[in-house]
Amino acid sequence: MSATLTRTNPPIPTPSTVRDAAVRVEGLTKRFRVRRRWSEMLRHPWAHEYAMAVRDLSWEVRRGEFFGLLGPNGAGKTTVFKMLMTSTTPDAGRALVHGYDVVREAGRVRALVGCVLANDRSLYWRLSAAENLRLYAALYNLHGARARDRVRELLRVVELDDTGEKMVAEFSSGMKQRLLIARALLSEPSVLLLDEPTRSLDPLSARRFRDFLRTEIAGNQGCTVLLATHSSEEAMELCDRVAVLDRGRLLAL
Repeated sequence: MSATLTRTNPPIPTPSTVRDAAVRVEGLTKRFRVRRRWSEMLRHPWAHEYAMAVRDLSWEVRRGEFFGLLGPNGAGKTTVFKMLMTSTTPDAGRALVHGYDVVREAGRVRALVGCVLANDRSLYWRLSAAENLRLYAALYNLHGARARDRVRELLRVVELDDTGEKMVAEFSSGMKQRLLIARALLSEPSVLLLDEPTRSLDPLSARRFRDFLRTEIAGNQGCTVLLATHSSEEAMELCDRVAVLDRGRLLAL
């Protein structure tokens, strides 16, 4: 795949482009308060310092696209994902998922977005893969035969249908990543956010996992995928387009 980096100058949004985009961010900005030492707090109790995590980001992701956010640690990738999944509120600008605002229409956005964050430890390690999925299916209000069918289908999709009653604690890193993706797909999201999905995998497992993402998730499942990574090789191999971030700024698209 050939890739060309160009300086970005986001177009003025029109109603048609907003509707056609799976994800659109416009002037998205987020800052966090910096933690201070006790001595500084005693000397200047009312002073506050802030660090900019995301600064005036604007871009859009087309429906069905495999879109990459490429940048080093601290570039703002995870903060963008947290705003898109409605767990963090932007300080300025806005983000739309299929035309729904992540702040004003957060409930609708959560129904459309699935997310796998880096170093996610929310799996129950003393349960099997199927038991984990059945537990989370209940939280998505999936019960009975519908839940069983969905769990069985997703275990087949992520190639874990032969694990039987094996506990998740015995899974390899790659198997756990596949299970996290299966969990994210339970609600049949149209947009899937993947934050450093190959971070803990060895090179061979990472390559197999990337093949799985491109073929099964972006291809057969038909999801719009946003991938956050610090690996330029991974971004260029998987993604249709890549947004390059550094210290919260968009450098190129």
